[in-house]
Amino acid sequence: MVGGRPNYLDKIAPELPNLDEAIVMQTIALQQFDDESVVRVIHNTSTTEDDILAILMTAAKEGLDQVLIVMMAFRIPRAETILQTLLREHAEFESAAIRIIFFPAEQYVLQPEEYRLMTDSAAYKRTVENERFGIRKMLSGQIASTVGKT
Repeated sequence: MVGGRPNYLDKIAPELPNLDEAIVMQTIALQQFDDESVVRVIHNTSTTEDDILAILMTAAKEGLDQVLIVMMAFRIPRAETILQTLLREHAEFESAAIRIIFFPAEQYVLQPEEYRLMTDSAAYKRTVENERFGIRKMLSGQIASTVGKT
C-alpha cells in the first residue's frame, strides 16, 4: 500500500489537493511487482498514524492475506510503535495487523552509492534523530495518539 499527503504538499501545492506521495511510490511499486492487483493506494492521510490506520482498515475490509509496508528503515521502529498503539485503541483490527510486515525501502529503490550519499547527508541525519526523539516521546507517554484529530 502506498499513500500519504504530507503537510509540505499543502504548503507548496494547495491548488493541487489530489497530489500526494502515492504517485511516486505507486510507480516504483508497480515497477517492482509488475502486478497492479497487489498494489493498493491510500489517500487522504498526512501522518504515519493516518497511514497505518488506513492500511489496517483496508486490510480488514478486503481480507488481504498479507500487507507489506515499505518505508525508510529508520522510520520502521516508530511505525511499529504506532501500530501497537493503534491496536490498543482499535482491537477490531488485530487480525489484520498480524498480516502486516514492515520492510525497508532501501532494499528496493536505492543503489549502494545512492544509499551512502543519502545516509551521509545532514538532512538524513537530522531526520533519523527526529525519528528517535519521536519514539522516545511516544514510549514515555509524552505524545498521545493523533488519529482523527488532524
